[in-house]
Amino acid sequence: MLNRRQARIELARLIEFELGRGQRGDGHPESGWRIWTNEEFGREVRVTKRTVRGWLSGGNPAVPTNIDLILDVFYGRRETNAAARERMLHLWHLAHLIHGTAEKSHYIERFEQHVPFQ
Repeated sequence: MLNRRQARIELARLIEFELGRGQRGDGHPESGWRIWTNEEFGREVRVTKRTVRGWLSGGNPAVPTNIDLILDVFYGRRETNAAARERMLHLWHLAHLIHGTAEKSHYIERFEQHVPFQ
């Protein structure tokens, strides 16, 4: 299992990857996606572009406080995006480790059991 720091870095990399490919969960075909700017994405998830940059910064990225909006913007509730959504959610939970152990939640339990998001 990743430690908290590793999970924060992996989450930052995943967010950066999805921003760079223009990932959208609104049903638009992938051929119509365009790269997100920090400002555009920030507007969609109700934060500043500076906050988005903080999520991506180097070896000590900030962890988003509200993952739900990010998941909805990137992945929506589409079954085809369920695995990617679960991966980001899992990393987010691991990034919030407290004293080396994650507080179990139904998200972590579902991920460990490989139950798709519903």
